[in-house]
Amino acid sequence: MRNLAVFLVFVLVLSGCEDVVEISLPETRPRLVVEALIPVNTSLNTIPIEVKVSLTNSFFETIPVANLSQITLTNLGNGTDPDDSNSFVILIEQEEDSGIYRGEVGTEFLTDGELILQLRYQDRLYFSRTRYVPTVPIDSLVQGTNSFNDDELEIIIHYTDKEDRKDFYLFNFGGNTFQTTEDTFYQGQSFSFSHFYENTIEPEQEIIIKIMGIDQAYYNFMNVVLEQSSGEFDIFETPVSTARGNIFDVTDIDNDDFFDNVNQPDSFPLGYFAIFQQYSERIIIE
Repeated sequence: MRNLAVFLVFVLVLSGCEDVVEISLPETRPRLVVEALIPVNTSLNTIPIEVKVSLTNSFFETIPVANLSQITLTNLGNGTDPDDSNSFVILIEQEEDSGIYRGEVGTEFLTDGELILQLRYQDRLYFSRTRYVPTVPIDSLVQGTNSFNDDELEIIIHYTDKEDRKDFYLFNFGGNTFQTTEDTFYQGQSFSFSHFYENTIEPEQEIIIKIMGIDQAYYNFMNVVLEQSSGEFDIFETPVSTARGNIFDVTDIDNDDFFDNVNQPDSFPLGYFAIFQQYSERIIIE
């Protein structure tokens, strides 16, 4: 009888194999995703600003765009009146439904004073603050010969740490590949390390590596994200985790000194707000 029962179940399964199967996935509340990472080239008089905003998506769905009612960047440095039109810039979505908000400010606007990012989405107010973080240039890039096999390409990065400050660094190797480091063991010294690319790069091809200055909070945040994404990171894809950044929902907070969502542990967007000096260096592969 047991064998007969199994056979009947098998027949029933086969008889329905051409039916459309609808998979019911657990619905999750979309979470706001904000990329407000602003690199600063101090050799320029003005700096373009770009902030991209989207929502987390369920499986098998495209990433929806978050349409903001307003987004502003304010400089609170030097006792500037926040209501002074010279102390803030309104970012504009120049391409409709792109989720990309742009503006342009003088370089000093970003490098001097505390910067406040505020945005409104669906009657909620989101807030973040940061300060400009300087860095050092890359001294040189050298093509190495210490690859462990023929499938890797070694590039050696040389730079010199600043002696009179604590520095945290973020390197961008292209292809959404990043690496963090800090100067505890090489304060004020020249330092070098190797990065290995997959050997799909052709001779005469150009590689660009960027160095960014970051603070300790962003350093810790990136370490969490990189650990969970195996070193490859794209903030606009469905996030691999709910790593908490420095942007908060402050709609129901009435004390300007507390913007850490202590009483709202699940009410925070994903992403980060940072303003940092950035240098780039290029190398042509032999």
